[in-house]
Amino acid sequence: GDEALLWVPSRPGVSKAEPATGADVTDVADELTWAECRHQWWWKIEDVSDMDSAGLSKLISSPKGSIELVVCCDCSYGPFGYRLEKDPRVWLCCDLLHQQDLNLANDAEDFQAPPGIDMSQLQAMIESGMATTQFHVTFEGQRLGMQLCDAADGCGVELNAFTELDGQIGPAELSGRIRPGDRVTRVNGRSTSSLDYAAVLDMIIDAPRPVTIHFERSGRPEGAARTYERVQHTDWRQGMTGAADRDGQG
Repeated sequence: GDEALLWVPSRPGVSKAEPATGADVTDVADELTWAECRHQWWWKIEDVSDMDSAGLSKLISSPKGSIELVVCCDCSYGPFGYRLEKDPRVWLCCDLLHQQDLNLANDAEDFQAPPGIDMSQLQAMIESGMATTQFHVTFEGQRLGMQLCDAADGCGVELNAFTELDGQIGPAELSGRIRPGDRVTRVNGRSTSSLDYAAVLDMIIDAPRPVTIHFERSGRPEGAARTYERVQHTDWRQGMTGAADRDGQG
């Protein structure tokens, strides 16, 4: 059926050797041409948070309807799948994915772009901040230096601020990978879907170390990064109230 079709975008009149800019992606969104690629076998992922290092393009109007294309955040390989608007499921094409020993990985050889795919456009979406990306960070210690809160739109739990203790910043900020506004999607493989910040904090605090936390970052145009202030660490289990005063540490 239609689920077996992967529609691949290209920009008319633009050489693949010429990298696209973020502005190019926005300007030509309504002028894309599409090639139909049929694949027999697909992985169906119930939620994008179940994937690592995968990004979603901005919503694009395609022959299949409004979709987001799936690409690799690390090497920009793709598209190798799609997600329909208002449908949390992600469809991944088995023919375009490779399972192997990580020690034998060679991105240049393993993830060559299929013929006819405009990689520059998809890569520009990631670089310009238009893609939603997923990543994870592993922590060894008990205190992480993260202050969490319920997301303003009511969908999930996000990092509100970094914290410091006795003048020392925490591992979360030191990692250099996490930003305020990033949403926590899984803790040691357990989904945080439908949980509020208090339940997620309990999950993080009680998790055995090392603990791996999965995050999702919604795309933002360049220069629109959220600003933040570092706050003093407090243990929220010692009678603190209010999301802004609760810090995810044990």
